[in-house]
Amino acid sequence: MKNTWNLIGCLATLAFFSSIAVAAEVGLPQFSTSAERMEFRFQNSDFYSGVVKEDYTLTFKEQRGDRLIFTRREQNGNESETIYTTDMGICQSGSTAYTPCAPRFVFPMEVGKTFKGEYTVDDKERIREGKITAFESLKLKDTEGKDVTYPAFKYVTTFRLKVIPPGVYSGYGNYTETYYYCSIPPVGILCYNDIKTSNNTALYKLQLVSVKKIPAPIGGKSTVSPPN
Repeated sequence: MKNTWNLIGCLATLAFFSSIAVAAEVGLPQFSTSAERMEFRFQNSDFYSGVVKEDYTLTFKEQRGDRLIFTRREQNGNESETIYTTDMGICQSGSTAYTPCAPRFVFPMEVGKTFKGEYTVDDKERIREGKITAFESLKLKDTEGKDVTYPAFKYVTTFRLKVIPPGVYSGYGNYTETYYYCSIPPVGILCYNDIKTSNNTALYKLQLVSVKKIPAPIGGKSTVSPPN
């Protein structure tokens, strides 16, 4: 069970950071330096019981060329760093590296568009395929239980091992995800994600539960550097 939740934690982190992007679709704003002063709070819970397993905030830290650097802060104060490219390839999450950066989205967003990519993580080669299946309004609950609605693109994706180890059951290492990329100006962001195993058992549900502005420090400078 511990290993399962470790996997869930990695997938949840991947789900968020892969979502901040340069979106060239009308209604989905582009990534902006304004996001420097935005804090996004997420809760990762058991799909069936609703018990919250993780509760953390994510903030944009800085841009280094085509790399976007983010800080994840747990409720106990622990922090880690995750690195993405501006076209949403995840390169590093804590001590975990992805080679090449793992794909998550396709831009500009349009219903019917698909993507496919391969990457290696934890010494395992994986294949991820996805499709935008709808554009709709997504209703979520905030930390106070109030309804919040966002315009969002719906994605359905699968990811699997490229090479199946001998002696394991059919479908080993295969997962299906449903997630929504929402418009929350000045950024587009993943605001909901669930994942299921090959036998359709849901593992977790990740939801955006609050967004707040962080006061800018007096005399502070932008942390966004121009591309190299």
